[in-house]
Amino acid sequence: MNNAYVLSPVNGQILNARIFGTNLDKEGIAGTPVIDGVTGAAYFTTRLSPGSTLLQGIDAVTLVDLPGFPVTFDGVTATNAPSIKFVTSPHKGRPALLLDGGVVYATFAAQFETGSYQGWVFAVNATSGVIKTALSFVGESDFRNGSAGGGSWMSGCGPAATGDGSIVLNTGNGWTVGDLTAPMAGSSPPASLFEATVRLQNGYTPLDFYIPYNQSDMDTEDKDLASSGPVILPSSVFSSPAHPRVMVVISKTGPLRFIDYNNLGGFQQGTNGRDMDSQLQASVYDPHVMGGIGVWTCAGVYPNEGGYVYFSMAQGPTQVWKKLLVNGELTFEWVANSPDLSSGGSMPPAVTALNNGQAGSAILWSFRHPPLPVTSQFAFVDNTLVTAYGAVPVNGVLPKLWESSIPTRKFGAAAYANGNVYVGTTDGNVVAFGKLAAPVTATTTTTTKTTTTTVAAVQTSISTYTVLAPDPRQPIYSIDGTNPMPNPLYVFAGDVIIFSVGVHTAVEGTNCVAANPGVFMATGLGGNADNTFTYIVPASDAGRTRNFFCDFLDHCTSGMIGALKVNATVPSWYVAATALPTTATATTTTSSTTNTSSVVRTVVPKVWGPVYALKTVVYNFAISNITTKEDGVIRWTLGVNGAASRLSSIKCNKGDTVVVIVTNNLDVPTTLHYHGLFQNGTTTMDGTTGVSQCPIAPGESYTYVFDTKYNEGTYWWHAHIGSQYMDGLRGPMIISNPANPLEATYTDDMTVMVEDWYHQQSTVMAPQYMNIAKNPSGIEPVFDSGLVNGNGQYNCSIPIPGNLLCSQNPNYPTAFTVIANSTTRFRVLNMGVFAVFKFSIDGHKLTVVEVDGVEVVPYVVDSLLVNVAQRYSVLVNANQKVAQYWMRATMLTGMPWILGNSGNGLNPDVRSILVYSGATAAPASQPTANPYVAADTEFVPAIERDAPALGANDLDLIFTFSFSSVNGTLAAFPRLSPRVNGVVGESLFSNSWSPTAEPAISIVAGKNQSLPASFDSIEFVLGQVVQITIVNGDAMQHPFHLHGHTFFVLAAGKASSISDIPTTFSMINPMQRDTITVSAYGYAVIRFVADNPGIWLFHCHIEWHMLTGFVVTFVESRADIVSAGYPAASAQACSSYNDYLSTFIQRNCTNMYAGTDIRVTGTFASGLQWSANNQNGLMTFDESNCRYAITYRGSPADATVPFTGNSIVEYKVTINNGAKWVGCDIGNCTCSGSSGGGGTQCMLQTSASGRTTIYFDPVTGYTWPAPPDPSCYNPYYGYDIRVTGPFSASRAYAPKNTNGVMTYDSLLCRYSITYTSAPVDAAYPFMAGVASAFKVTVSAPATPAAVTWIGCDVGNCTCLPQSTNCLFVPSVANTVTFLFDPITGYVWYDSCYDWYSKTSVQVTGPFSAGGAFNPANTNAVMKFDSSRCRYAFTFNGSPPGATVALQPSTDYDYKVTTKNADGTYSWWGHFDQGNCTSGVGDNGDDCLLRVNQYTSATVLFDPATNYTWQDPCYNPYAGVDVRVTGPWSSGAPWRANNANGLMTFDASRCRYSLQIYGYSGVAANAQQPYKVTVDNGDGGWFGCNPGNCSCIVGDTSGNCQFTTDAIDMATIYFDPLTQFAWQDPLPVLKTGNCTNPYANVDVRVTGSFASPGVWAGPPAGAALFPAALGQTDYKITVNNGQVDTNWYGCSQGNCTCSVDAATTNACIFVTDASDSVTVSNYNYDYDNFKNYIYDYNNNFNFYNYDNHFIYNNNNNKDNNNNNNNNNNNNNNNNFNFTINDYSSMLQ
Repeated sequence: MNNAYVLSPVNGQILNARIFGTNLDKEGIAGTPVIDGVTGAAYFTTRLSPGSTLLQGIDAVTLVDLPGFPVTFDGVTATNAPSIKFVTSPHKGRPALLLDGGVVYATFAAQFETGSYQGWVFAVNATSGVIKTALSFVGESDFRNGSAGGGSWMSGCGPAATGDGSIVLNTGNGWTVGDLTAPMAGSSPPASLFEATVRLQNGYTPLDFYIPYNQSDMDTEDKDLASSGPVILPSSVFSSPAHPRVMVVISKTGPLRFIDYNNLGGFQQGTNGRDMDSQLQASVYDPHVMGGIGVWTCAGVYPNEGGYVYFSMAQGPTQVWKKLLVNGELTFEWVANSPDLSSGGSMPPAVTALNNGQAGSAILWSFRHPPLPVTSQFAFVDNTLVTAYGAVPVNGVLPKLWESSIPTRKFGAAAYANGNVYVGTTDGNVVAFGKLAAPVTATTTTTTKTTTTTVAAVQTSISTYTVLAPDPRQPIYSIDGTNPMPNPLYVFAGDVIIFSVGVHTAVEGTNCVAANPGVFMATGLGGNADNTFTYIVPASDAGRTRNFFCDFLDHCTSGMIGALKVNATVPSWYVAATALPTTATATTTTSSTTNTSSVVRTVVPKVWGPVYALKTVVYNFAISNITTKEDGVIRWTLGVNGAASRLSSIKCNKGDTVVVIVTNNLDVPTTLHYHGLFQNGTTTMDGTTGVSQCPIAPGESYTYVFDTKYNEGTYWWHAHIGSQYMDGLRGPMIISNPANPLEATYTDDMTVMVEDWYHQQSTVMAPQYMNIAKNPSGIEPVFDSGLVNGNGQYNCSIPIPGNLLCSQNPNYPTAFTVIANSTTRFRVLNMGVFAVFKFSIDGHKLTVVEVDGVEVVPYVVDSLLVNVAQRYSVLVNANQKVAQYWMRATMLTGMPWILGNSGNGLNPDVRSILVYSGATAAPASQPTANPYVAADTEFVPAIERDAPALGANDLDLIFTFSFSSVNGTLAAFPRLSPRVNGVVGESLFSNSWSPTAEPAISIVAGKNQSLPASFDSIEFVLGQVVQITIVNGDAMQHPFHLHGHTFFVLAAGKASSISDIPTTFSMINPMQRDTITVSAYGYAVIRFVADNPGIWLFHCHIEWHMLTGFVVTFVESRADIVSAGYPAASAQACSSYNDYLSTFIQRNCTNMYAGTDIRVTGTFASGLQWSANNQNGLMTFDESNCRYAITYRGSPADATVPFTGNSIVEYKVTINNGAKWVGCDIGNCTCSGSSGGGGTQCMLQTSASGRTTIYFDPVTGYTWPAPPDPSCYNPYYGYDIRVTGPFSASRAYAPKNTNGVMTYDSLLCRYSITYTSAPVDAAYPFMAGVASAFKVTVSAPATPAAVTWIGCDVGNCTCLPQSTNCLFVPSVANTVTFLFDPITGYVWYDSCYDWYSKTSVQVTGPFSAGGAFNPANTNAVMKFDSSRCRYAFTFNGSPPGATVALQPSTDYDYKVTTKNADGTYSWWGHFDQGNCTSGVGDNGDDCLLRVNQYTSATVLFDPATNYTWQDPCYNPYAGVDVRVTGPWSSGAPWRANNANGLMTFDASRCRYSLQIYGYSGVAANAQQPYKVTVDNGDGGWFGCNPGNCSCIVGDTSGNCQFTTDAIDMATIYFDPLTQFAWQDPLPVLKTGNCTNPYANVDVRVTGSFASPGVWAGPPAGAALFPAALGQTDYKITVNNGQVDTNWYGCSQGNCTCSVDAATTNACIFVTDASDSVTVSNYNYDYDNFKNYIYDYNNNFNFYNYDNHFIYNNNNNKDNNNNNNNNNNNNNNNNFNFTINDYSSMLQ
């Protein structure tokens, strides 16, 4: 749908292809394109999701965008109606385009007249892409009165060019407020043009029009005039003196109208208010009488043999009308019908003829469907028949000549050229039809001698190809200007190839230099102007492949262009020649009689395999944890779409575009790599974490899009992050090539996946492997089993570590069924981690035909060694007796394959079965004796390609490596050393490879910066030849893999030293592959050309070694990488990943109950109810989540009182056999209310199966149950939750709205429903960009009839005036998502809609340019941040041109202004809009702008609510250095300006940070003192006082202390608002606590309502407390104001200041309707929640001591700014101190 192709008109060969858009919009490219025959430009429209219409302008050969294109139509204002803007969503009708006078015309209509539509015509400059005009068919006044427009659809036909600079088109029925009632002359068109034929000047100005006199009836009866397009008839034939120019127009149900072009007719200009009397009009016909039901196509014309007009009716015949002249007047009459019926929406009929209309040669082409039952007036069906009729009727009937069943698309168009008809099909093909060439007659002379017959050269089938290169520096070549050139190019002996590439060119094996004797060289560089030479394919080339090269380095094989693959058959017309032949001669012996003979040649097809259409294949991969039992042992693995990953095979054809949409349902990040794919031009799709992309965050999706035009064969995909592919995240990828003759040599194609398999999770094994203390020899963990296609069998009698369950795998061994005497292609791929497999089939030879995606000359072996990541295709002939044979995949163990010992249960003899169809007996075969085992370097590529020579400017590198330790962790140290003139130079790097958090592609493409040293990177320039000699000094083999390339394998073997490795090699067609085995104490020499710009890894593919850093990075052609840029999708993935990281809280996992029993007890306890030491209740500690847990999979067998599924169960937690009991008095569980457990027991609900999980947090003492959906707590489990509003089904605000049922998302802990458009059963549909209302209704299962309504009275939605209904605005795509949080009761909607996307938003104030408070202020223009749905502007110093310059540490007034469509401005400030703090002057409507001491501030603006506020992320140290210092500082201890201590500010988290790693003098697992300095100490030194860092015992200087981890790393943070510094402990999910400096003191709210004692519910004895909806003042105090002397109010926080001067800096809160209020911190930064104590149900205190922000939830109508950042993504942060707690309202 989004593809464009360039095809050969001769054989259909795909010469070029391109995808337009990657979002797979189902509309894609629609409408017939237009091509400029002079410039070669092509124009067409595309429609992309979620709603964008583009006019594409491209070169029709290269498919490259033209300057100024594509052009976006969305948001364009109508030239004739300033209030109307084009919106894609309703305008789906896109006819053919028109190109006339350098202008492209594009018209639009609505589909089925739905939605708010107008109908449009755009005029776009074809050269610049500038929109000249945009005409809406609805006028301004009619639009304002509610009219909808008549679109110009015309059944896919386009406007007509008149030749005088104007165009003609038809419009359809529009819904008008009032139809035309008075006659109107054609020269005075109305403002709105519905049901009209219109002539437009410049695509905008109506010059003339015609509207049928019965327009109103046609509207009512849906008889569109626009069901066809106007056709202007050739005036040389269809004219008369009275009517020199005529058009034909057909309406949907008649009549057929012939209209005078010079006088279209206006409206009701004829007698009795009918059409103009002088209008040419054929007899009115009734299509039902004629056998049809309407017309949905355009007319066809044949101007010769009298002149005919044709049109096809739906379910009726094709009618033929002939031109007549009666008394000099032009008229038309019906003369014939076709013998067959047509279909609705058929392609327009068209006529082709020989020699410009040779009589008798005309053919009428018709595209139709067999007749259907007349059940509907809409017979829109795809056509299945292509029919050729004689164009001239015979006896009232069109003679039928030929017919073919071809599935063609309705409303499409065929192409006619070179005597052929080209038709696109619905199944992705292009089919060509044409008449065979007439035989050539040659006359021979009567003689008895041998004579020569001369045959015209047109009879030869010799083809000529011209090879071009637009830029000789780039390896991009084309055939006849088409980019790219097919490789290989299939040719025949005798074909001619003209090389014109602007450089020296060579064809292998035909006269060259001494290095390659016999190669012909063309002249080119060095000033010679002759840059071409001709190569005529000789007969001796038949059956072989010839490479050809561009030679920009003056040696034959420096730059290969491609290959010629010559057909093995020498054609009959072949004549040896040295130049292009013009005639061919043949010698014959004839009789003595005179005769005339016909010479007819058979043309041999030029395509070796079937021509196939390219397509886009789409895969959706949802990655999650699943349980599997591959070898009988049950374990957790990583699956795709709920099944084993290996079952998700990616399959496509060569050249297809592959789209893989990955959704990460894991709780850790992931990526996918496509092993072996070159990723030409898509290096960001390589899937390598930290290199080509950021990881895909949990809960996020990422779309991989790449083409396969340079790949063919067997590949695989796997995770490329951490050790995830060890846990099963891997699968096959097969790229077929139907045009390759190899694929015709076998009948079946099967994939054989061999894998090693581990029972433990990789996350458990990897730390153990890399821990030098536990694994001093660095021995890799050895696999437990081997698998073939996911099936193996472990010895279950052997104890399994971890007490894993084991049973027989019923699918082992895997069976492969073949048919006797057939040939099967087995694709063998090793998707394992460590093991090498020896593959064979008893009694059968293996014919190797492919190695790592490289086709090879067939090579027969008995068995193969398949290393990790290698692939082979073998052909197996089933030529033995019918039986079953063992297929063996033996895992190689012991040195040099593996160094460790295998487990007792391992069976290295992994088997599957080759089953001949019909065989039943179990296999009894034996392996082949003395088998021939092929090395992985001895194969010969089928497409011959010599290795490039190594020149002076190329790279010759030595790659060595070693394993060592870094701070107790095993690490690999790869080294690259250059070799110049045979001398090995200094290593380029020697550190262990480790990418940074920012991926390499972002650093290079986005910033054009050098990669940090940890990447171990080396850069190549485009075209460099790179040779790498890999030297393995290790006692085991290593498989090395190169991303983005295959490489030439020049040599491999054993060597005791580098000097033993050869330096000269055979360059003739060496083996190519992408993964090579380097043997123990051996070497390999590989070579490749740096011809694929990107960032690629080169590494050992043993996954254990990848983890240690056994990797180097190649940056290939930096200039091209930077030019390509950093894609927005990649940046968004990084943003999502960073957001994911920011949702973690940093804390130590302290288990104060380590060593004691923690048990759960209840009525289900063993032996005795509520037993303190319940034997079935022992909980286990989960260190990763810092909590205890126990899971019951149904009621325990020894329960005193068993429980069932879907039941309520009471429980408590006991500590140390009852030393302490924990229930709802301490925890956040729900109290049951009974007395069975002492009155404080917790309540849980089991799942349907009786499964339940109970948690206990040792830090807070909280206990809580997992609900039946275990991800989070849902107090509304089982309730009926719905959204309702005007859009409800049946009636507005239906309480049980059937189209509004919400579903619970356990990942996000909330209910939601998404509408992709207004529901079809809506009482009042909503519309894109138009505000509407909604609420949420809740019904309990016990009382389903009772409904609770929740709106803005409870939630954080925006209230409608005088109502508790919520406001929502559907997006521009008319989509909206409603959400409901069951914990807080909040409701809101999610739609990032920018009201001001087409105007401007600016901050204004005394600092404005051009005058104070200039509404059009240019020095503070805000920019929209779509990730947060808000505008932002940051002042960094006084803005340029400020009327009043900003001064440091000063307050100012400001407002935000937005520009309106009419040029006026709207003002947004304090009281009228927004939650900003009142300004310092004026009338109080201004906002407060607080500028820090460095003259910096940030202003934010929400376009949905028009709220504005100052960014709470306030950095008082913006513009100065903030550093960490200590005794380890650079240069001298405790330097204030420490060079290695510079911290960076993270605005998303409002804090500074520094990662300390490998500092001199700082050891691993050690403690070090530090402080933070500001502005080289001038701004202060900050340590443990203030701060939340740990003071060093005995140190009176206030130094902080950090502790490094096992790899010598620590991270220091600094909060600029509080001057707190702290160390970042290990990250865990935000479910626990951190250090709390106020843990032992009171934090209280105080105000005029204060009373003695501690509050418990409403404040008893409050001196002054407001009534419902009243307000009062408050502040927060710490420890009665003694420990922390500050009183916290509006001076520190973002609360609203009281206007009462007596309560300086006090905040205001406003009670709700129930006289309740909640006071909390400002919810903006998960990472700063330092005393994270929360209670879902009881609303425990929460106070952020870092920033001292306090917040009143009820003040202002929307305290969350309608900002997605504050939309309660954390359900726990806004209920802290509650008076008159209304949580009971939520139950």
